[in-house]
Amino acid sequence: MIKELGFTIVSYISLAVYWWIDDISIVGNVNPVNVQIGEDVILSCLERGCRFPNLQVHLYKWEGSENKTLYIYNSTKQMKVQESNSEEREKNETQQGCYINGLLEVTLLQVKPADAGQYVCALTCGKVYKEDTMEVIPGGNQYQDMSGSSTFLSFVLPYLLCLPFLALCLPKNIGQQQADNEELQKLRSEVEELRKLCTEEVGQWQTDKEVLRKLCSEEIEELRKLRSEVEELQKLCIEVQWRRACSNADSVTLDASSAHPNLSITVDKKSFTHEDHTQNLDNPQRFDRIVSVLGSEGFFSGNHYWTVDTGNSTAWDLGVAIRSIQRKGQISLLPIEGFWVLGRSGKDYWAKTDPWTRVTVQRKLSKIGVYLSFQEKEVAFFNIADMSVLFVFKDCSFTEEIFPFFKNTHKGTAMRICSIKEEKA
Repeated sequence: MIKELGFTIVSYISLAVYWWIDDISIVGNVNPVNVQIGEDVILSCLERGCRFPNLQVHLYKWEGSENKTLYIYNSTKQMKVQESNSEEREKNETQQGCYINGLLEVTLLQVKPADAGQYVCALTCGKVYKEDTMEVIPGGNQYQDMSGSSTFLSFVLPYLLCLPFLALCLPKNIGQQQADNEELQKLRSEVEELRKLCTEEVGQWQTDKEVLRKLCSEEIEELRKLRSEVEELQKLCIEVQWRRACSNADSVTLDASSAHPNLSITVDKKSFTHEDHTQNLDNPQRFDRIVSVLGSEGFFSGNHYWTVDTGNSTAWDLGVAIRSIQRKGQISLLPIEGFWVLGRSGKDYWAKTDPWTRVTVQRKLSKIGVYLSFQEKEVAFFNIADMSVLFVFKDCSFTEEIFPFFKNTHKGTAMRICSIKEEKA
């Protein structure tokens, strides 16, 4: 009997020594210790000494057969709050949790009587399992089990013969507990500092955002003013261009010998009408396919301007052409063929570039000004109604004599070359 008792004492003393030198631990804490109904309470679990990659810290409320999880941290998975049923989902709406550098914290918001009870911090480190318990007593004193391993104590305590040795270990365990609490408080202070810093950074960011928004609003307003000024300057430039063009106005007349057989020319050679019947007036200078006519006078140099009233025609082309253009057969009115013209087809207006360029207008064009400049190598078209520029051909290659060009394919309509007096009227 004595031998068996001695063997038992030696065995449990060895177990106690192993537990003492093992530095893997989990410590639970309740703050504040004395919590009142309606207050917030922080439950924390501080793990120390675990060096295994597979670490799990589990905080749950002990309720016998059905424990309720508050928070699980698993190093191999994302941290999460378990919500296995509607009751736990409702619970999570009254708690906040996080895990940072070995410290797991869960805040119970507005503690209720139902929150009273024992809570367990369970640590799984590799194949080592340890746990610590703490108790929340709303409105009363709180008790926390500081043994470090409840399962071990429940096994050792019945053996009273181990008490002397455990008494020797107790000062070290108490010192370790105090050190753990100090570490826990230190980590909590660091978390609070981080929260304050984040709050300050967010506040500064919001202030900076408001300043930037104000600056952007001021810049946008300044840009609007500049745009308005630019538009005014553009209008002035267009008016200057138009007045300069008008100062170079020519008394343009039509060359009847070049007119298509369906065009009838007035005696003053200022107007032409697209007739239904064809005149037998063919000669080498006459257009035979496109219903067109040239001006009677050509230009070699200088700047020239004239205005055309298109009347009711919805199919016309105006501009300039070189003397050597093709006059027989179908013709493409493109710069490469010696034409620089603006035209209308139904409701659409086109500059006859290659390919054509659509010209946008606010209302139907009636009177169009044509400006030819040898010096600037350009042909410009103006809307006389608002003195706006419709289109400009730039970098034109004028290598020979240039003539005004007119085309009207709308039967029964007339077009007319205006005088400067008519234009201003």
